Amino acid sequence: MPETQETSKPKWIAWAANFWYHHKYPFLLGVLALVTVTVALITGRGTDKNAAYLTYAGPYALSDAEEKQAAEDVAAYLPADAEKKAVSFSSLYYMTADQIREKLTEDPSFTVFDRLLAENLESFDREFEAGDTVIWLVDPWLYERRAVKGEWITLLEILPKMPEQGIYDQFAVRLLETDFGKTYFSYLPEDTLICIRRNNKVASMEGRGAESEETFEESCALFRAILSYRAG
Repeated sequence: MPETQETSKPKWIAWAANFWYHHKYPFLLGVLALVTVTVALITGRGTDKNAAYLTYAGPYALSDAEEKQAAEDVAAYLPADAEKKAVSFSSLYYMTADQIREKLTEDPSFTVFDRLLAENLESFDREFEAGDTVIWLVDPWLYERRAVKGEWITLLEILPKMPEQGIYDQFAVRLLETDFGKTYFSYLPEDTLICIRRNNKVASMEGRGAESEETFEESCALFRAILSYRAG
């Protein structure tokens, strides 16, 4: 029997017609969502209003209000000639095994979220591969994790001379031993360090070279202002 026009069509056409009939609305919504996210990423990158990026990583869980206040406090010390007048301040909660044991000794009811800690440690490492953070307020254990990879800048590459307060080593300063730390971050653990990571070369490879370099320079200027701050 000769094939009819309907049966002679390629199978993929029939499959596509059936798919479209049953799934066209979810498909269209998915395409719309993809376009929306793509446009947001592109326009967001082009309209970034942050002069510097800071992240706290350690055993203190900052609230949203504390992150917002920290961003405002730090932004007040941007250089007067900074083109952008805001900073991004984020945080990553992470506790070492020793810190967890100590906390459980103090409070046996303390709950440990192993999965969260593992995910945040991965996020911390990823930030050094492709993130924007330049200035870090960081727990010593996390600091050493990246120090072995040579990813911190020496203080003398940024400052005209070694700081007068809180020197930890040639790359970092104990934040709570500085006037700035005592004034604005007294709630953080006493051993929190402040340091600067090397410039992110991934940004340059992605075509953000000029913007990345500008942000890095603004961050270095902010770092100098933080360490030169004197209370009163």
